[in-house]
Amino acid sequence: RYRTTLRDLAELNYQRADFRDAVPLFAQSVTLAQRAVAKLKAKHASQVEIVEETRVWVADLADLADCHRGTSKYQAAAADYQKGIKLLDGLGKEDTLQRAELESELADVYTVLGRYDDAESLYKKAMTRLSEKKNDPKVDKKSYQSVSIDTLQDYAMLLRSTGRVKEGDQLLAEMRKMLA
Repeated sequence: RYRTTLRDLAELNYQRADFRDAVPLFAQSVTLAQRAVAKLKAKHASQVEIVEETRVWVADLADLADCHRGTSKYQAAAADYQKGIKLLDGLGKEDTLQRAELESELADVYTVLGRYDDAESLYKKAMTRLSEKKNDPKVDKKSYQSVSIDTLQDYAMLLRSTGRVKEGDQLLAEMRKMLA
């Protein structure tokens, strides 16, 4: 209950773009999620419970990373996204929409940091995952479309800014089709 209230308060600050107040709240939520996963493992909970709680932990890390981006702390944001991806790696073959979103968000940070090759590699991975999930009935279509549009748009901007205007324009055209 405390964690839910804490997370709600952090989310409220985030929505107001009050990232400085949201960061310590999300950081606490990350710590609590990490402890919850450790407790589940210690009591030999089911893999389903551990996976579910780990995904919550990853979501908290992603929110914390988003707040770091909002305060221009890109290295901290990159570290949080990387940790989230590593946690998903620990779950085995984890090809979820959540992973594609983390890869796309980390690629955005790498673009800001001038790490264009790393960013492009992550955009490609995210797009591959997204194409694999396109017709998956278990995937929420609105979430899928949102992550896909963001990824396409951001990857297109990277391509255009690195002199590959035609490739970028093709991705933008693909994005526009999704919006239609």
